Amino acid sequence: PPKTNPPAVVRSSNLCQELGQLQYIFSDKTGTLTANEMVLRFLSLGGIDLVSSLPAAPTDTMANQEDEAVGGMPLFVPANDSPVKGGSHHADVPVSAGATALKNNSVPLENLLRLAAGRPGGVSNAPRDSFAGLSFSESPETLRARSAAELLAVCHTVLPQMLHGRLEYQGESPDEVALVEAAASVGYRLIRREGDEVVVAVGAAAASAPEAGQGGKCPAGCEELSVRVLAVNQFNSTRKRMSCLVKYPDGSHVLYCKGADTNMFPLLEPRSTAGPEAQLANDHLRAYAREGLRTLVLAKRALSSSQASEWLAKFKAASVARTDRDGQLSEAAASVEQNLVLVGLTAIEDKLQDGVPQTLEYLRRGGLKIWVLTGDKVETAVNIGFSSKLLTTEMTLLYVGASPDGDDTLVVTKETLREQLRELTAHYADQILAQLPHLLKSTTDGTLTDANREALADRLTEAPKPSLSGMSALFGRAHAVNRSLASLWSPFGAPRSGKAAEVEATTLALIVDGNALALVFEDEGLKEALLHLGRVCASVLACRVSPKQKAQVVELVRQGVKPEPLTLAIGDGANDVAMIQSAHIGIGISGKEGMQAVNSADFAIAQFRFLLRLLLLHGRWNYTRMSKVVLYYYYKNFVLTLTLFVYNFQTVFSGTSLYESLMASAYNIVLFLPIVFVGALDQDIAAETVMQTPELYVTGRTNMHLNTPKVAVTMFEGLLTGGGIVAIASA
Repeated sequence: PPKTNPPAVVRSSNLCQELGQLQYIFSDKTGTLTANEMVLRFLSLGGIDLVSSLPAAPTDTMANQEDEAVGGMPLFVPANDSPVKGGSHHADVPVSAGATALKNNSVPLENLLRLAAGRPGGVSNAPRDSFAGLSFSESPETLRARSAAELLAVCHTVLPQMLHGRLEYQGESPDEVALVEAAASVGYRLIRREGDEVVVAVGAAAASAPEAGQGGKCPAGCEELSVRVLAVNQFNSTRKRMSCLVKYPDGSHVLYCKGADTNMFPLLEPRSTAGPEAQLANDHLRAYAREGLRTLVLAKRALSSSQASEWLAKFKAASVARTDRDGQLSEAAASVEQNLVLVGLTAIEDKLQDGVPQTLEYLRRGGLKIWVLTGDKVETAVNIGFSSKLLTTEMTLLYVGASPDGDDTLVVTKETLREQLRELTAHYADQILAQLPHLLKSTTDGTLTDANREALADRLTEAPKPSLSGMSALFGRAHAVNRSLASLWSPFGAPRSGKAAEVEATTLALIVDGNALALVFEDEGLKEALLHLGRVCASVLACRVSPKQKAQVVELVRQGVKPEPLTLAIGDGANDVAMIQSAHIGIGISGKEGMQAVNSADFAIAQFRFLLRLLLLHGRWNYTRMSKVVLYYYYKNFVLTLTLFVYNFQTVFSGTSLYESLMASAYNIVLFLPIVFVGALDQDIAAETVMQTPELYVTGRTNMHLNTPKVAVTMFEGLLTGGGIVAIASA
């Protein structure tokens, strides 16, 4: 969890009662569910797997941590696929055999310095020893290790600072800081950054001394590596990578690049994507993802002086362009980030915040639909989902545009996506129609047969038709409005719509890939099918999504679900601002990624677990209080108005006043006081009971305390009271 706990902030007090009526929660993962305290765990170099022995960040939130975890990281493996071709399988319980094998086949990360120095004998499982007097070699193993160490120590925007007598690092992203600290722990310590000059201390002393690099000086017994960073291609959500052009003292130029595997592998030269080393790299990548680790691909490219000068001219021209500067910078970066040589892979662990599993479990028990939108790989996101209890072993996972085994070669087109959604819709038609019964009446003759299941699937996934115009469009809108109004009524005095049906427990969870989402948003038929499928799932996990897609997912639910549900979005970084602003209620977490999310939100909290009390307790209390206040004012004003209305008949509408102005004012003041205390202090159920019984939140979701029948009953009571007053006065 964050080291500081800033107090909660409320910027929109008129939304407090809506906190008790929510139906959907959209959440970021990194920094929102996790603590943003990242540590490098694995480094893969040419098939050699280096495992870190650095201490893990303390946490007690990882599922089955003591029994089934390795180094605090549980491993989940996909089960056998179900017979549904659309892509679903039942989740298995977590197992640790794979993680144990991965760790047993690894060697300590401290060997990175041994490798980079060309130590005879290569790597070993022995603990770190003295590296003085090592003989250097130029073997491929040595060159790769040296490139990896220098890339971690140089390719970043981290600034070293002296704080409290220690050298500490400040960076835009916790990932970057974690990689720089990992490089420092194995003998490549960043000690100084002045302008475009980056100075790194290389040696065992740099790795072992906590105060190494104090005052920006190289520790005794270490060599000083000084390079110039000529240009930096910044990371963004579209490129999903960053790179920098470095000039070494000998005049050589190297482009270092690191980023997401899906964006990096297409940029590698053919030799780096084929052969046994490439296969080992893919195996390591999948193993890391199955442990819920954040992976990055490291690559480089050597440039000649003429190539570097030519590209630098293009980069500088783009950086001062007056129009479309960002586009020109992206084009310049793309022109040099090609034919890269694979250096290695990194796997970073990001611990969950305290209380996240319990919070998600209780929110789900309260009937809330939770959609987590993340930029991580499918396997990484799924395993974090299990650790956080967003997903459970009782759930059936439905994969859309993604493969349960993490196959990145899966090609998704609109046609394959449409067929996948059609088969999933037909197979789970029972669950869909149980929660959305209006689809059965509008699609079939009221019975559920195999033919009707296929008809429902075909209708929901059919290609979009030309837009309606004139009277047809008018009747279509009238039908939608009529359905929304009808959902408010019930012969028993409670809302009848799918709103109540949707709070029922479900064992389905939807996993969707960002590439599939991009195709879905281009096709109305796919949007409708995905939305109906997502509505019947207890949890939805969207992987590899961009900030724009996060906002689009929120808009999809707001515009597609009728009547429009109340939504909440929660995040901690600038990339979550669009999502936060798209929802009815936005909550920002005061984390390590700046204050953009907090400043754009309606509420701000320090940790995700505080959301539980905010919604289940304070949100429900505020909704209940406001419901009583509204009904009371209906009653009070109806009584007063009815007596005046009847008196007008008795005075033949002469305009004679029944009440003196002082009496009317006294009526409003005296009867106003009781409800003030109810509206501010009423607690219909004790806090302990509410927190232990999250199912009570359903009353707000289904508008049990304030709906049309409740208003009608209140007005009828006012009619009786007013009629009694008139009868007594007349007598």
